[in-house]
Amino acid sequence: MAALQVFVVEFLVAGSWHGHYGYAADALGELGVPFCGEHGDESCTATAYLMNISFALLGAAFVFGAARQWSRTRAISWPACYAAAGVGMMLAALAHVDRHWQAHTLGIATFCACANFATLGTVTDDLRLGVTRRALAGLLSLLGLTAFLLSVSGWTLGLGHGGIERVACYAGILGFVLTIAGPRGPHSTIGGAV
Repeated sequence: MAALQVFVVEFLVAGSWHGHYGYAADALGELGVPFCGEHGDESCTATAYLMNISFALLGAAFVFGAARQWSRTRAISWPACYAAAGVGMMLAALAHVDRHWQAHTLGIATFCACANFATLGTVTDDLRLGVTRRALAGLLSLLGLTAFLLSVSGWTLGLGHGGIERVACYAGILGFVLTIAGPRGPHSTIGGAV
């Protein structure tokens, strides 16, 4: 639930935005900026702090999920990637895009790359997930990694900068939920552990 709350909070904060906020044109991190305008003194939305709390909670969910995955498997590779994604999202929560855009962009990029990479690695190694969950999470991770690579290369495929970034982020979140949450079967080889 802590990972999925970001979808609800994003919708609420975007809906309270002063002026026009576009999912395609505007990046996800812009929802966490409290002040806009030419001089940076006009309120963007009174709920910007909710978006930053949501980012931090999402990052914490990834770190907690990574610890849970590690405790079940004792393999370090994919849990470490999930933890890195969580730390990246926490950095994005602390570094607002209007004042510290380099750190914020690094945080979002780390989240998108590591979350999707960890999901792809987990579905190839964890046989307990079941065929359907593995296939769906694997497709999401491939979609997310592709969107991330397109985003960093400047290609948006008509989705806009915000749209292609969201594809990468959303795929990472949903892939994480599919691989971390829920019951598992009896066999696993996560991270090469047999």
